[in-house]
Amino acid sequence: LYPDDMYGSFALFQAICLILIQVSVFGYHEALILIKQETDFKLLFSQLIVLLLFSSLLAMIIVILCSSTINQFVSNYAWLIPFTMFIGGINLLNQYAFLRQKRFGLVSKLKVFDRGAFQSVAVAWGSFFNHGNGIIIGFVAGHVVSLIVSITAVIKNFVGIKNLRSSVRQLQFYINFPRYSIPAGLLTKIIQHLPILMLPLLVNKSVTGQFALAYRVLSIPEVILGVGIAQVFYLRIAERFNQKKPIKENVISLWVLLAAIGIAPTLVIMFFGEELFVFIFGSNWILAGELSSILAPMIYFLFVTSASSAVYSVLQKQKHSLVYTVIHFAGRICCLYFGFMKFELKTVILIMIVVDIIIGIGYYFNMLRQIHNYEEKLVE
Repeated sequence: LYPDDMYGSFALFQAICLILIQVSVFGYHEALILIKQETDFKLLFSQLIVLLLFSSLLAMIIVILCSSTINQFVSNYAWLIPFTMFIGGINLLNQYAFLRQKRFGLVSKLKVFDRGAFQSVAVAWGSFFNHGNGIIIGFVAGHVVSLIVSITAVIKNFVGIKNLRSSVRQLQFYINFPRYSIPAGLLTKIIQHLPILMLPLLVNKSVTGQFALAYRVLSIPEVILGVGIAQVFYLRIAERFNQKKPIKENVISLWVLLAAIGIAPTLVIMFFGEELFVFIFGSNWILAGELSSILAPMIYFLFVTSASSAVYSVLQKQKHSLVYTVIHFAGRICCLYFGFMKFELKTVILIMIVVDIIIGIGYYFNMLRQIHNYEEKLVE
């Protein structure tokens, strides 16, 4: 229904929105799970709604000032970015609130509603209208539908801010989340979408669309299973940390489980990715199939390990996570920018993957060391 250049515009729009949503509440959303008292939880939830409104208004001002430049890359839909940021930010807060309440079924249902609305609107728009980017419209519609389904939770948890002094004290108590989680969260999202952000500048939107489709298809297991598992794992690890219990076995068990789940589809994509993409999407997407075969090992590594990265937040070691995130960001920038000076697309992507995996191994080896230090203190 949509050509690769239009898919490239959507991928860039999505990347910008997801990055902004990640930082829209200044990293405090992760603290919602750690709060024990219901009154403290509702107070922080209300504070974050106010912070979200402020950050969305700031984003709107920036978009207005830079709209002509942004519209060149996102099919003239720059005006939707602040709106999507605000709606997505509320959904993010709701998600963590539901995880704190152990309403895992509702979290899964919201993802189904979001995904279903996205796909339905995109397909319907492409079938009945010959103008505009229906994929972008569908992406925004998915966020709106998810909010409508969960709007009662927002009303229930929002209590207003009556005592400014106590509100400031609570934000200061969790200051490590914005201090380290905002830079780390922002860089993590930028790293995730960096090829999509840079490819329109280094190559063109058509190649961006091919890469984006390959990455999106390979990320389906992560979206369906990985994200939900990561959120449940974060809650479980946080509980064990509050109870002063060891967590290393939980981390290792998670890795073994996800490795077993992901190995078979990864091997299929590595050896038959090109043929599968041509069969499913058509011959115009042959490059996406070739890129999927190259990207498969990296996506598998992320699928197995990324859910456990929450350990850094639980152990209050966000500074360690930030250091590795900065190294990862610098590595990707160098691979993409300098790589395209000497090599063609597929070679650059391969180099980027090797660098990513090497840095990732160091990141999780250090995490195991931090867990070891924490468990040694428990014995003492």
